[in-house]
Amino acid sequence: MRRDRFDRILLLALVGVVAALAWMLLAGRGEGDVFATTVDRDLEQAMAVRTRMAFLEQTYAPVAELQRQGRDQQALLKLAELDRRFPGEAHGELLRAASLQRLGALDEAITAAVRGIRRNGDYLEDGSPWSRRGQIESLVAAGLKNIVPRARAHPGDPVMARAVKNVHYLQSRLAGGCE
Repeated sequence: MRRDRFDRILLLALVGVVAALAWMLLAGRGEGDVFATTVDRDLEQAMAVRTRMAFLEQTYAPVAELQRQGRDQQALLKLAELDRRFPGEAHGELLRAASLQRLGALDEAITAAVRGIRRNGDYLEDGSPWSRRGQIESLVAAGLKNIVPRARAHPGDPVMARAVKNVHYLQSRLAGGCE
C-alpha cells in the first residue's frame, strides 16, 4: 500500500496530537487548574494549621490548667511527662518558659524560649494563632534588666555570657531578625 504526501501529513499530525495529549496527562494539570491548585493548597494549609492547633490545645490542656491555677511546679512535671511523648515540641518549650519565669528562674525561662523559637518561629508572629510575642517581649525586658547587668559584673563567666547571648537572640528575633 502506497502512501501519498497527504496521508503522511495526517499521520504526523495524529502522532503530534497524541504526543501532546500524553505530555499534558503526564505533566499534570493544565493552566486552567492553577487557581484550583492554589485554592486546594491554601485549604490544605488552613486545615493543617487548625488540626495542629486543636492537637496542641488538647495535648497541653492539663499544663495550661495547672498554670492557670498557679501550680507551675506541677505544670513543669506534666511538661516533662509530655516531652517524653512529644520530644522537641516548641509549644511545650514556651509553656515551660512561662512557668519558669513565674517561678523566678529567668535564665532557664529564656533558654526554654530560645529552644521553642528556634523550633518554630511562628510563636513570634503577630498574626499567628500561636503567637506568644508578649511573653517573649516580657522575657527580653526582664533579661535586659537583670541578666545583662549581672553579666557585666562577671565578664569572664561563660554561663552569663550564654544567657546574654540568648537574650540578644530573642531581642533580634522580635525585631524581625532571622536565625
